[in-house]
Amino acid sequence: MAYQVREFLWWIVALVVLLVAAIVGYFLYKKYKKKPKAIIERPKPKDPPHIWAKKELQKLEQAKLWQRNDHKQYYSRLSDILRSYLEYRYDYYALESTTEEINQDIDKFSVSLDTKSNLMQVLRLADFVKFAKLNPAPDNNTRSLENAKRFVDTTAIQIISEEEKEENNSTKK
Repeated sequence: MAYQVREFLWWIVALVVLLVAAIVGYFLYKKYKKKPKAIIERPKPKDPPHIWAKKELQKLEQAKLWQRNDHKQYYSRLSDILRSYLEYRYDYYALESTTEEINQDIDKFSVSLDTKSNLMQVLRLADFVKFAKLNPAPDNNTRSLENAKRFVDTTAIQIISEEEKEENNSTKK
């Protein structure tokens, strides 16, 4: 009994259709497959965080925004500098955090109570100015800038002392 091609024609057609469907399915899968989201990191400044923050605070002071009654811009920039500093210094995403979240999380970074209160004074007043349209007194504006500088200076001393400890440990080995 000899077989003819006609007898297997339906099987051949079905096999070819399945093969084409598999190839099309593969390409559709590759095209619409969920790709992992690219993590976009903010570019870090070339300077160490405390030096960068001091430069930015100096620029803000020279801009004299609050003297021109641009309180909202002044406090927005001041808050952004401090939040960016927290991000660069501690790898803490402060730009996406609320002031109260920062208040709770700042204890993780071994910051003294006085240093923490300086930071929180600035951030809370900035929130009032930005969102409640508060017009602070001139002495509050200068105090906020001084508290921001004091916060950066105090945490910069921690950076320097940590670096010195690491150098001493590496030279002893």
